[in-house]
Amino acid sequence: MADGMEPPSPEGEERHRLRASCRSLPMTMLRAREAMMALFRPILGKYDLSEQQWRVLRFLAQNDAVRPTDVSAATRIHVSSLSRIIGSLRGRGLITRGEDAGDMRAALVTITREGMDLVDVIAPELESVYDKIEQRVGPGDIEALAALARRIEDTLKPD
Repeated sequence: MADGMEPPSPEGEERHRLRASCRSLPMTMLRAREAMMALFRPILGKYDLSEQQWRVLRFLAQNDAVRPTDVSAATRIHVSSLSRIIGSLRGRGLITRGEDAGDMRAALVTITREGMDLVDVIAPELESVYDKIEQRVGPGDIEALAALARRIEDTLKPD
């Protein structure tokens, strides 16, 4: 519809007016994410990594030994899914899981040398995709979008 709202139900019953999908910010952001990930997925697939596995490896490459709950929070992967991902990455020798010396009940995950080597191989390929995105969209727009996304996250984050 011209006003961007969904039409009423065909049966003529009263319904809540719903913002059109093309004007839904979460849907717009999701479509933009999917358009970008379509460029990254072939690279990750070449190394037999899922997006979630890459997020974990990327995070661990930039952090020392970390508790799985912290990995979960930083990568936005639910803990139950993360435990499967950790198991898979451990099985490939890309990360290790050990005990926290300060708290024997807690575990710590760490990237291995093999994991770092893999990150070092993949990173330049992903950077070339980032370069192509910046060329097509414009570096100023990419920076502005990233800043706006961080502001939205910070503003809407529960207290």
